[in-house]
Amino acid sequence: MLKKIISVKKEELPRVLSVGFLFVLVTAGVELGRIGRDSYFLTQVGADKIPLMYVIIAGLMLLISFLYGRFVDRFSSEKLMIFIQMTGILGMFGLWGILTFSTMKIELLPYIMFVGVEVYLSVLLIHYWVVVSTTFDAWEGRRVYAYIGASGLTGTLCGGLGANFVSTYFGAQSLFLSWAILLILSIPVIARVKKTKQESHISTQDTTTETDPQETTSEESGSLKAIWKQPLLRTLTYMSLPMWITIFIIEFNYYTTMDKVFISPDELASFLGIVVSVSSFVGLMLQVFITSKLLKKWGVGATSMVYPFSITIGALALLIFSLTPTATAETIPLYSVALLVVIARFCDIAIYFSVYESATQLLFYSVPNYIQGRSRAFISGFIMPVSIGIAGLLLVYFTSINEPIYNITFMSICMGLMLIILGLNITPDYLIAMLSNIDSSDSSNRQDVLKEISKLTASDAKYALIQSVTSKDEEEAMFAVDKLTAMQDDELFEDLEDIVEHIQPNILRQILSRFNAGHMDKHPDFINSIREIDPNLISRFEQERVLNDAVYNEESLKNIVHLQVKKQIKQHIHADNIEKMLKETEVHALIVINDKKSAEIKGSVIIRQQS
Repeated sequence: MLKKIISVKKEELPRVLSVGFLFVLVTAGVELGRIGRDSYFLTQVGADKIPLMYVIIAGLMLLISFLYGRFVDRFSSEKLMIFIQMTGILGMFGLWGILTFSTMKIELLPYIMFVGVEVYLSVLLIHYWVVVSTTFDAWEGRRVYAYIGASGLTGTLCGGLGANFVSTYFGAQSLFLSWAILLILSIPVIARVKKTKQESHISTQDTTTETDPQETTSEESGSLKAIWKQPLLRTLTYMSLPMWITIFIIEFNYYTTMDKVFISPDELASFLGIVVSVSSFVGLMLQVFITSKLLKKWGVGATSMVYPFSITIGALALLIFSLTPTATAETIPLYSVALLVVIARFCDIAIYFSVYESATQLLFYSVPNYIQGRSRAFISGFIMPVSIGIAGLLLVYFTSINEPIYNITFMSICMGLMLIILGLNITPDYLIAMLSNIDSSDSSNRQDVLKEISKLTASDAKYALIQSVTSKDEEEAMFAVDKLTAMQDDELFEDLEDIVEHIQPNILRQILSRFNAGHMDKHPDFINSIREIDPNLISRFEQERVLNDAVYNEESLKNIVHLQVKKQIKQHIHADNIEKMLKETEVHALIVINDKKSAEIKGSVIIRQQS
């Protein structure tokens, strides 16, 4: 019974358990630190300074991501993870010591804490997924990521409950000490991850194509050019700006509202922990019972679109709140329309950490292995900070001119709708990337991807299938030809013209066999491009076409049969007077027209030989 529910294979289980337990510790610590930071900052400084923090975080993240990108490929993922953990241990112990024992007030401490914690946890989470990507290949990832995501949500749930408990009985400053302890506990787990990976002899190179050495040099693999050549990464880049603007508008209004609801930092930390716990529990249920089914039924690309719809709904709830008089009050009771802000936050974090995170991390498996680490660093360490910075600057500007809150929230809805529109390209881009980077010998997985491509709309499937026409696997190429010609797209042959030199001769013959009587005249460029490559192929095609046209004249028919007779004589009769014999040949043919597109020749050829 358990095997039917859990799709993890026996040989994958040790890796899943070790990686999953590490994620529990990582996400639990992240929530403890984030809640401790937020409660301290809001009570000491106030929510109005948060947009400025976003801008500073963005600038610092750009610097850190540049340094991270330089080191991520030079050390094993486990060694770098331990280094990041050790850095966090020292930092969290330091924060706890200052908040607990220092009698001196440090004016800049709330700002340093807010920025430092956010940058650190961002790097920690980015590198965690790098560790996971080196532990499972793309096909294992589709089976196990739902369970890894569930372990992360379990950690978030424990972190939220733990924050509520710790802040109530020991004070909010003790949250940083708790985070440091979890970081210490995670170090031996990292060693266990490495051991299970070595025992399984995992190699993430198995399902990717061999790449030209000129394309995989250290300069090329680390360059923006190599990353930007991937359509999927371009789509994720375009989506980042509207997504993070929407996220931070929701987060900013959430913190601003909660700052008006709670005065005590301990009470605020306790409530933030409850919201995180409830959201995580719902997310965990989604992850266990829904996400894996969505990945199997809809695929990775479609599943990643759940989150854009979710935060757009959250932005709508925020807009409704902003239109009420309560939104501008100095103090707000919790059990009022303020709960709409909590719902908006719920739509963000519950879906982000359950459905979106797992699906998005799976997307990176489709890009070439040699740029996977850099791709994650580029999206999470460069594009995300830039988007956060722009969102922060917009919020700084809006607050400086006292822009009404409903105008700001309306912009978040517009950004959400833009995100949905841009996200429509994810599925075709992902499947094209997967097909391009699966080894040609891996026919089983290539067929699986092709089946998913065939489920797309005609316009999306077309450009994915066109690449498969050039495949060395004749079965795959024929599958693509059948699907493409069934679309009856007049522009198809114009697209094929660009890749005709890479198509196998047998596949070209099959494509030509799909031509009807009028196709030759409509697509002369396509015919000429084939003629340049293989003139004999076009010659044979033109002869066959005459036989299959709807209407024939007697002279053209005689010419074709004359050639056939000549061929037979050359094969069976060794005579010097072939031309004389052909002149004396009598040809009788009967043409039966079936429809306007085809005809069948029924007849007999009588050869009389005179001595």
